[in-house]
Amino acid sequence: MTEFARDVAPHVDRVTLSVFPLIRPRLAEVVAGAGITGNTRVLVLSAGPLLAGPVAAGDLHPILRYMPWPDFVAALDEHVAQGLFERVEDGRYGLTEAGRRFAAEVQTAQGEAANGQWASVADVVDRLLPLAERLTAAAWETAGPAYAAVANGRDPAQASPAHQLWSRVTALRFHRADAHAAAWAAAGLSAEQIVALTEGPEREKIEADTNQRAGAPYGALTAAERTAWLEGLAALPT
Repeated sequence: MTEFARDVAPHVDRVTLSVFPLIRPRLAEVVAGAGITGNTRVLVLSAGPLLAGPVAAGDLHPILRYMPWPDFVAALDEHVAQGLFERVEDGRYGLTEAGRRFAAEVQTAQGEAANGQWASVADVVDRLLPLAERLTAAAWETAGPAYAAVANGRDPAQASPAHQLWSRVTALRFHRADAHAAAWAAAGLSAEQIVALTEGPEREKIEADTNQRAGAPYGALTAAERTAWLEGLAALPT
């Protein structure tokens, strides 16, 4: 599965990241209208996991693990001060009513972006979604903290197949992010060191280890299904 994980990774990245430029103008209007300031990236990426219930800062941080811990906590606390997040009794962070409204706006925008991009390939989406369901179920066996936070998030009640597919592909991207973190940690590196690491034998070794770890969920598919998954992702316009 190592080579397949390497080959599919760019397509997972492309599909996941394609939504964010599309939703940015809408969310900028929401943020400006609500008078929200501070690190909105932390707000947007934390909102989905928090819809499932309160989460400890340490369990949220892996979603943005390259952001220094003090800065991450400061950003969470800034959104507490703005009335979007709240601290529950055991110190975890949860959403206020205002925070839930914002999180719902994020999900709506994500769904509309996915629908708009893939309306012309609904048949591809329908073929990919069952495979995505199996992959995300299998990914729990080797899940890291970022995957757990993202995959625990809840789809809206009326989420379209395109929206559901996007959310599952996004979760798989975080599974790979956890695999990468495990690989560079096993090599004795810190987050700051892996960011600074240039191309060369050490990075190649870490990438190979990443692919081996990230490939585990794809063992849940047959060879033909893996081909269909790769070709289907490649066929999604962005």
